[in-house]
Amino acid sequence: MKSSRVIVALGEKQDMLWNTVYDAFGGKVAREKIDSFRAGAGTVLYFYDEAVVQALQAQFPLYAANFPGWALQSSGMLQLSVWSGLRELGVGASLQHYNPIIDKDVRALFGLNSTHFTIKTTDTSLTFHTQGYGHGVGMSQYGARNMAENGKSYREILTHYYTDTQITALDAQ
Repeated sequence: MKSSRVIVALGEKQDMLWNTVYDAFGGKVAREKIDSFRAGAGTVLYFYDEAVVQALQAQFPLYAANFPGWALQSSGMLQLSVWSGLRELGVGASLQHYNPIIDKDVRALFGLNSTHFTIKTTDTSLTFHTQGYGHGVGMSQYGARNMAENGKSYREILTHYYTDTQITALDAQ
């Protein structure tokens, strides 16, 4: 399963990232705390590509419920590997949990059309190559189909993708 994704933020991008985080939480997280994260040499964001997980769920419906957990485990293994590598290099690190509330802002900050991307590295650069044009809002066709095939109602599917919404009947007058 190749669902793990990584963003490395350094220098100005790291400052912009932590300002974005502060803004996204509307000041509910103390500026001092945010600034303590920004003070590091860099920030590594780990997440998994939901489109990959949903495609595998659709392809292997018998195991569909397992794929999100497997994606998290895969991401955890990647994090442990990178964390161990940083330790061997003598680079201190602080672990912070990535919060989906900043997904759209992270894609905008790093110019990513989609969360489905690969990274090409050279001695002097990192290049992100996006695949697809995930707009970050709305419903995944594959995921919705998989949910329906697994007995979820249209209400459950819609409220899964469109959180904080209400489904009501309209008057037909």
